[in-house]
Amino acid sequence: MGPAYHVKTFNFQGRSVNNFQSSLEAMKATAMSLKEELGTDLLSQLSTEDQFEMDKLNDDIKLLTQQNKDSLKERIRVSREL
Repeated sequence: MGPAYHVKTFNFQGRSVNNFQSSLEAMKATAMSLKEELGTDLLSQLSTEDQFEMDKLNDDIKLLTQQNKDSLKERIRVSREL
């Protein structure tokens, strides 16, 4: 392996490092943007109709969760009686 090989390898590695650094910087910018977005209220970005639908779905989820808890309690009660 002559000196030209080492120069080519070094140039390739240098470009790879630069590519990785660029990718890393882009990822950091994306991560920062996503972190900022975490603090926003996404519900406010919905239409009034969609907000109403979300409220209804949340109410349905609460009701179903309570029904599930009640059913589990009843199942435990019945299984103890057997």
